[in-house]
Amino acid sequence: MSGMGGLTLEEKEVCCADGPAASVVATLAEALGYRVSRGGASAELGVCRDLWVVEATGAEALAPYLGASRLLVVAPRRLRAGEAQRLRAAGAHRVLDAEASLLEAAFALTDLLFVTCHHQRRYAEERGGIAVTFLDEAGQLQQGRLTGVAHRGGHVTAEQAPPEGTAVVLTAEIGPWEVPIRGRVAFVDSALKPGFGLEFALDDQALAPRIEAFMGEGPRARRAPERPASGVLA
Repeated sequence: MSGMGGLTLEEKEVCCADGPAASVVATLAEALGYRVSRGGASAELGVCRDLWVVEATGAEALAPYLGASRLLVVAPRRLRAGEAQRLRAAGAHRVLDAEASLLEAAFALTDLLFVTCHHQRRYAEERGGIAVTFLDEAGQLQQGRLTGVAHRGGHVTAEQAPPEGTAVVLTAEIGPWEVPIRGRVAFVDSALKPGFGLEFALDDQALAPRIEAFMGEGPRARRAPERPASGVLA
């Protein structure tokens, strides 16, 4: 724990039930700096303080997990019309399916675990963030750390930063996987605080891989970071 303007910044606890889709979200949660318990139901693991991640397609499966903590449901397949609504009516605070991107899952975790973006950003800074690589303007490989992952964007701490407005593809280390994430440099920090603000390319179909791409997969071979389709976005 660490102090934050008189508040105590506690480690967030995420409990993930069994299932390939839930396991992908668990790996993501660990990369984001949350303490993760895997497998079992609430009766076996005890009460989860902050968030349950449950794999389900039917509302009847949620009963063991309803309680004091919030509930994120992730389905191992595409949900049919009305299924997500029934899951929310049964007590799910957020519902995703296997066609959601890994970044959408990160947004869901952020929204459910933090009251404000300020608290989420400070938590990410304290817990270290996600290691990323990217190509600079000269095509040279740069390293950094991605923090503050939310709908409004993120922040990359790095010694070198592309110019404001530059399209960038981050290769993020999430557990055993190399995950491409597309965005745009929103602003460049000063020399005293090297790095840049990142605006995620939410309108890009290739924003980030889907959950289903990692279900049942082991580690992937390292690969060179992708180059964006265009250098600067309007």
